[in-house]
Amino acid sequence: MQPKNRYALRAKISERKLSELLNLFAQEHDASRMAASLDVSRNTVNAYVRKIRMRLAEHALEAFPLFHDLAPGESIFHVLAVRRRRRDLASASILVGIIRTDGTVFIEVQPGRDREAYRMFLRGRMFVEGTTNLECWTDFGGMVDLDFEGEAGEGTDVAPRPHPRMAIVQSFVSFARERLMKFRGIKEDSIRLHLKECEFRFNVHKRSVSTAIRRILRDNPLD
Repeated sequence: MQPKNRYALRAKISERKLSELLNLFAQEHDASRMAASLDVSRNTVNAYVRKIRMRLAEHALEAFPLFHDLAPGESIFHVLAVRRRRRDLASASILVGIIRTDGTVFIEVQPGRDREAYRMFLRGRMFVEGTTNLECWTDFGGMVDLDFEGEAGEGTDVAPRPHPRMAIVQSFVSFARERLMKFRGIKEDSIRLHLKECEFRFNVHKRSVSTAIRRILRDNPLD
């Protein structure tokens, strides 16, 4: 009888191999390399990687529901495609996000806008409109254009410093774009999972990604 696997309830591979898979996933190896290293099929690797991404997305929503009243110091922002900029955020917004006081970011793609969100990140050009709950409500926003990031403003030697919350959004967008561009293409039903994985990795920052994933799966093993 196969011993109990701490990371998956009905695992088809041993805990040792799943543990190694988690390490390789954390290090961002591709499915082919993981399959060769683990001596399992690529289909098996892809199935577990998808389950891991789903668990990370579920954990993010459980730990921090996106839609709630903003606590002092928190910000909400909407991301719009450049060509769709208009006053009606409800119809123009492609993505909505929250920035917590510690700088962590939580995002959600608006229903039916997955492919638009993916293309928007790859282009690296978008408008951001946000609000922060301070002693009074303060707005921030502007255009993000990663291909011109850091260029000097007109008549100046250095680019103007962005609003602190805009800087966080720009940092996240840049991080996510770099990761998404590594893939040759992402199926539409996987775009949200990839973006939530970007969110998870961005928020973990200098901590061990592997350790953070293991902690999540020990509390809530894969199905």
